[in-house]
Amino acid sequence: MHGTVDQRSPRRVLVMQDDFFLADEICSALEEAKFEVMGPFEAWSKDLDIALEQRPDAALFDMKMDRDKARSVLARLDSLSIPLVMATGHPHAEDAEQLANCSVLEKPRSVSKVIAAVKSALRLKQRGRPENIIT
Repeated sequence: MHGTVDQRSPRRVLVMQDDFFLADEICSALEEAKFEVMGPFEAWSKDLDIALEQRPDAALFDMKMDRDKARSVLARLDSLSIPLVMATGHPHAEDAEQLANCSVLEKPRSVSKVIAAVKSALRLKQRGRPENIIT
């Protein structure tokens, strides 16, 4: 058992995923796990900015984009103290290590591992433990 997260209200998870089929699978699994899904977003956009203003409880980042754009997205999430799970086949570990609230989930990964990583990120935020967790 992975432990529980405060269930007083659905936790909002922002999903940034550029693969339609993976996005659908991940969003469905998050909803089944009683999370409120924001997205999925497949690129940086005005809609993503609006979603960030609504302060999601956690974010899942799994997009292929150039390093500068990725750094911008990660820095924005970090500046808002949003716990981040970065799922990637080619982690920019040096980028993730500089972020206070980032977990790296290397591919291949299962949807159940994604859910567990999001729950873990939320538990760490509740405990006030902002250090990096590499999963």
